[in-house]
Amino acid sequence: MGRIDLVLATDIGMDPDDFIALNICLSNPLVDLRAVLVDPGTPDQVGLVTAILRYHGRLDIPIGVPGRTAADRETVDGWSYVTDDHLAALAALDLVVAHPARTAPSVAVLDSALSNWPSLTLVAIGPLGSVREWLDGGHGIIGRACVMGGYMHPSHGSGEYNFDADIEGATSLIDTARVARKVIVPANVTRTFRSTRALYERTLTAGQASAGHRMIGRMLDVDDSLVENQLLHDPLTVCTAIDEDILPLVEVHAFRGPDGWNAARAAGTGTFSSPGDSGGVNRARFEELFLMHARE
Repeated sequence: MGRIDLVLATDIGMDPDDFIALNICLSNPLVDLRAVLVDPGTPDQVGLVTAILRYHGRLDIPIGVPGRTAADRETVDGWSYVTDDHLAALAALDLVVAHPARTAPSVAVLDSALSNWPSLTLVAIGPLGSVREWLDGGHGIIGRACVMGGYMHPSHGSGEYNFDADIEGATSLIDTARVARKVIVPANVTRTFRSTRALYERTLTAGQASAGHRMIGRMLDVDDSLVENQLLHDPLTVCTAIDEDILPLVEVHAFRGPDGWNAARAAGTGTFSSPGDSGGVNRARFEELFLMHARE
């Protein structure tokens, strides 16, 4: 399996899973992380990403924020994104949120990444503001996008937060012809996919040789409930981008109906999703990719 050039679109903050996913992207030797797009792009979010990049020695990686976001505010709609848990995890490694941090418009960052790495994979684990702006004003075609969101089940259901938080963005991504292959990791799979104590202990072991896993371990150490109960929907989406065989994928037509997000099997759409629940996930392969790292 070859390395993939990857751009991560994230709403890092609030819960730990985006934090974990970014560290996987920076640690896994099968991934070349080319850019991070941060939604909505508040200074505390960008500062958190900068602190993580600095810890990995990767301040060369550009950070994009949506042009339509008021990025000078610490909160958006009353939400402060960086929590005490994030601050505690950083403090355990003698790190702080970095202010000020350099950013560029997400459209320009993604256009530049596509120009340099035309076969890149976009992984979207947050609301799709940056992606929507690129579809409106960017250039080129993305070969593959792996996106957390939607729903695929005999009954209609609510999609992941990121689809419901930006319905216009999710619909634009689903409908566009400018993403050749779309892999949707749906809520019916992600909402029952959680951490285990065994994975936590293996993460601590990996952290003896891996900066990213050391950082993940410090985050999980903040609260014992995270060790065995943390949703891993964002890391699952990243690992699916590395190896799609983690999930049983079928080609679908994804849509939002009056009762919520759903998908129906359909040939020729270029969109793939997974029926069932987390029981269909190849857990062993997921954990292998989660823990994979290049020795420091």
